[in-house]
Amino acid sequence: MLASCSTVRRRAWRLWDPGPPAAQRRSRSEHFSHCRDHFGGGPARDPDRSRRRRRARVAAVGAILTARGRVIVSGVGKSGVVGRKIAATLTSTGTPAFFLHPVEALHGDLGIVGPADVALLVSKSGESEELRGLLECLKRAGVTMIALTGDPASSLGRQATIVLDCGVAEEACPHDLAPTSSTTAAMALGDALAVTLLLQRGFDREDFA
Repeated sequence: MLASCSTVRRRAWRLWDPGPPAAQRRSRSEHFSHCRDHFGGGPARDPDRSRRRRRARVAAVGAILTARGRVIVSGVGKSGVVGRKIAATLTSTGTPAFFLHPVEALHGDLGIVGPADVALLVSKSGESEELRGLLECLKRAGVTMIALTGDPASSLGRQATIVLDCGVAEEACPHDLAPTSSTTAAMALGDALAVTLLLQRGFDREDFA
């Protein structure tokens, strides 16, 4: 007989998180509430920010649907890992996409990019040095740029055509250092974008790659 989902979660929790002494850690319910609030499900939601996010998501879907080229996804570090996953999900659900490392782009790989493409640039801070050079090249090529960033006021946010705000209050990491909440939020937004495009294209089970 299969174990219930809650039982599996409890067992998994014990395996990967025996944890420090109880006085030094949140209870599980507090931790889940903490993460929920980061992702906009908590009581302190900003209605204006929510409206801006919705408008940006609609604009991003429209830009990709009407593009004659492909989606170029780029990012470095953990954002690059998230970007690779987003590119793979887009490709397998009917939206041609590929991952382009920003450093490799500046060493000859940018030749694969054309003005009919749309760039999806992933960066928590929006200030990644490696992305700055790529930004200038994409602007000169006339590529529509969608920023997926935790800081819409960053250099990336200011230069992008469309900004998808995936900012979180802080990381789930107790030291607020390891990308945890931020990478989860970025990946969830990338998945939501891919699924929305899938539905808009009428992509069905038989088309799945």
